[in-house]
Amino acid sequence: MNLPRIEGVVAVVLGIILIIAGVIQQKKKKQLLENGIEAEGEVLDIVGDKIKNPSGYPIIRFATKEMEWITEQYKVSIPFNKKGQKVTVLYNADNPKQFIVKKIF
Repeated sequence: MNLPRIEGVVAVVLGIILIIAGVIQQKKKKQLLENGIEAEGEVLDIVGDKIKNPSGYPIIRFATKEMEWITEQYKVSIPFNKKGQKVTVLYNADNPKQFIVKKIF
């Protein structure tokens, strides 16, 4: 069997999968920017391996319009200075756990 050829095919397939995942994420972000509901939130904690990722992943808490509290780890690592930092989020009305950070105070 030709191992370098198989490795090349695997690399191409993985590349295509990553491109598709990126396009899906961009589409979700665009939908939230256009249709998301704005809410004020707060960084409760910053978690993650500080050696691999010095910024960490924030745990964000906010209340929906229906006064339902959402507490979720943000899936994107962005530099947060401290716990208690205020943020503005845009969330999906159908799935409030799907949100993006719009602004960091």
